[in-house]
Amino acid sequence: RLRAVAAQGWVKETRWLVEHLIREKGQPPDIHMYNALILCNINAEDGAGWRVNELLAEMDSIGLVPDAQTCHAVLKVTSIHLDHLLRSDILEYMRNKWFTLSSDGAHDVAAGLFREAQFEKAIERLNLMRDEGMIIDGWLLDLAIYILCDAGEIGEAYKIVRSRDDSTSNLINKSVYYALLDHGSQARHHAATKLVWSTQVNPGYINPASGICLNALATASKAGDATLGTDVFSHFSKQGTSFQRIHFELLVTTYMNTSPPDLRRALHVLTIMSLETFEPTVAETRSLFRYLQDKPALVHESLKIIQTLHQQGRRIPIAVINLLIECYAVQKDLGSAMKIYKLIHTLTPIGDGAKKSVANIETFNLLLKACRTADPPDSKQAVFIVSELLALRVMPNALTFDRLILV
Repeated sequence: RLRAVAAQGWVKETRWLVEHLIREKGQPPDIHMYNALILCNINAEDGAGWRVNELLAEMDSIGLVPDAQTCHAVLKVTSIHLDHLLRSDILEYMRNKWFTLSSDGAHDVAAGLFREAQFEKAIERLNLMRDEGMIIDGWLLDLAIYILCDAGEIGEAYKIVRSRDDSTSNLINKSVYYALLDHGSQARHHAATKLVWSTQVNPGYINPASGICLNALATASKAGDATLGTDVFSHFSKQGTSFQRIHFELLVTTYMNTSPPDLRRALHVLTIMSLETFEPTVAETRSLFRYLQDKPALVHESLKIIQTLHQQGRRIPIAVINLLIECYAVQKDLGSAMKIYKLIHTLTPIGDGAKKSVANIETFNLLLKACRTADPPDSKQAVFIVSELLALRVMPNALTFDRLILV
C-alpha cells in the first residue's frame, strides 16, 4: 500500500502510512519507507526537491545506504522539481555502485534535461536510448517536441516528429502536430510547415486557425513552394476567409520565388485579386518588379501573358500595366513605355465596351519618370503626357509636378 500511494504522488497519505508503520506497528525506519517518502514528491504541487535532499541527509545520518530504487525515485522527482546538481550526483553515485539505469530512469533523466533546456544533452540521451534498443514512450517525445517548439528549436522538433512519422508504431497526437505547425510556420521553417500541412491539414485531420494559415503562406512565400502556397490559399477559401491584400501579395511572391519564377501564375493571381472588393496596388507587384526590372525580354513576355489573359476574359488591373511601364522606365526605354500606354485601351474589360483609357495618376507619373530617365530627357513627350492627363481629367499630385520639373 505504501509503495502504491507513493507512486501516485500522494504526499499526505504516504507520510501517514509511514507514521502508522513506525508508531502503531513498531516498524523501525528502513530503506523502503524512505524510498516511498522520496518518491511521493513527484507531486507537482505538494512535492518538493529540497525535501528529497533532507531525506537523503536523514538516511545518511542513521546509516541507511541508498539503493537502486532510491536512486530511481530521486531521478523521477528531479524530472519534475528540477535540480541539476542532485541529478548529476545520483547518476555519478549509480555509476560508482554499478547500478543499471532502467528504462523509466532513462526517461526521467531525459525529461529533466529537456525541462532544464539542456537540449544537447537531452537529445544525446534520446539517441543513447535508441542505440541501446529502448522503446521511447510517446509522452517523452511529446514533451520534447513541445519544449523544443517553445524554445524556438524547430529543427530539432522537426527531426523528432519526422522520425516518429516514419514509424507506424509511435503515433503522434494531433495537438503535437498543431504545435509544430504553429511554431514552425511562425519561425518560417519550411520543412516542418510542409510536413504538417501535407500529412495533417490537407487530409482534414487538423484545422489550423487563420493566423497559422497566414504564417504558413508566408513560409511558402519565403521558400518559393508553389504547391504549399496554393494549398494554403485553397484552405483559406474552404474556411470562407475574407481575403486581404496580404494574402495575394504573399501568393504572388510565392510564385516569383519558385525556381524558375512562374510569371504566368503570378500575373494570374493579380487578375483574380481584381475580382475582389479591392484593386491591386504597387505593393502587390513588388516581387514581380524586382524580377523584371533588368530583363527587357521578360517584360515583353509579360505583356503577351497579359494579352492572353485578357482574351480569356480576365480583368487586367491597371497596376499590372503600370508595372510594365515602371520596368521600362528603369530600363530607360521611353519608346516601349509609351507603347504600353497606347495599348491600355485594348486591355479594358471585354464586356465594358470601348474605353479610351483606364490610366491613373500612377501611370502618368511613371511615364514622366521614363521621360526623365531617357537620354536626353524628352520634354516633348512629357508635354504630350500632360495633355493626356488633362484630357482624361486625372488629378495630378505633388509627384507629378516634381517629375515635370526634373524633366
